Amino acid sequence: MSNKKRFKSLVDGKPYVLITTANDQLLRTATDIVNEKFQQIKEHAPQTSREDVAVLLSLQVVAEQVLRENELEKIKQEVNQLQQALEEKQAELDHRNHPNHLPENSLNILKEQKASNARAKQQILSSKEEGK
Repeated sequence: MSNKKRFKSLVDGKPYVLITTANDQLLRTATDIVNEKFQQIKEHAPQTSREDVAVLLSLQVVAEQVLRENELEKIKQEVNQLQQALEEKQAELDHRNHPNHLPENSLNILKEQKASNARAKQQILSSKEEGK
């Protein structure tokens, strides 16, 4: 059996019954918002029929929902980009912290030392040949 229940609501003084799974607090908040927006539309356009106010209110609510969904999508994209950047930084840190990794300047020092050792070896070999 589903968790659906009946919720009685008054919008602009007219009763409505919703069959829903939403909790009562959410539905009371939604009813308050609908009544507030309904009154705002009626104040701005007093000759508008209840039906037209309801349609205008529906359009306004859906437009706000679309804007929020667009904002949510942008936030999701930003989160994905930040996640990717974080993963790249973590991989860089893991590489730097690897036991076999040496900082760039250490590699240059080692290369220079290797070249210096090779020159010294060559000098030693040359000195031995000259001594023969």
